[in-house]
Amino acid sequence: MLKEIQFTSHQTRLLEEYQIPLDGLQGVKALEYEKGEFICIEGLPILHLLFVFEGKAKVCFQTENGKSLLLCFYHTGGMIGEIELMMSDPIAKTSIQAISAVKCIGLPLTQNRERLLSNTAFLHFIGTTLARKLDRCSRNSAHIILDTLQARLSSYIEITNRQGVFRDKLTDVAELLGTSYRHLLRVLEKLCVQGVLEKQAPGYFIVDYAALRKNGRGFYEPVEKKGWG
Repeated sequence: MLKEIQFTSHQTRLLEEYQIPLDGLQGVKALEYEKGEFICIEGLPILHLLFVFEGKAKVCFQTENGKSLLLCFYHTGGMIGEIELMMSDPIAKTSIQAISAVKCIGLPLTQNRERLLSNTAFLHFIGTTLARKLDRCSRNSAHIILDTLQARLSSYIEITNRQGVFRDKLTDVAELLGTSYRHLLRVLEKLCVQGVLEKQAPGYFIVDYAALRKNGRGFYEPVEKKGWG
């Protein structure tokens, strides 16, 4: 469940990196989302501009037939809600779900929109961020069409494994990667035969991390990773 956590001088410094002085901002909070919790849901209002300073989240888009397609991941350093801010439309364009505990700085959009949009240094940063996201989305679209499932699955496992074990629900993974459950099983079996993974009771153990990364080729590398800390 979403909870408010202590806002420290460290978070103030992080905002200053984005040329956002704390003075004059309203309702700024440090927030923590639990693993599995939705940070925003496509089609529903997004209330805060969020700066992720710890954790991982996955970004999904819902297709017309009701299925979800994985677009990318957020790691530490990602910003959430800047598209909605710039479009003056509070409705979330994608769904973002925490895959670990995610800690963010939250700026209420309604109260701070005018101040943020009058900050030219911050707008320059947002422009750069959106350009990078557009570039990433363009390349991802090509990869989704041209790359093999093995490449996409390898990158997915690299990012979502927990302590070297991949144990996500396979029916959900198949939907997110836009494939069938049977095809997903065939590719997992192939990775086991190649010595990249080993199937055991809790899930799939990563045996050869270097080979897994080589297979994935950074397909689902995070859209932003500033390395705050």
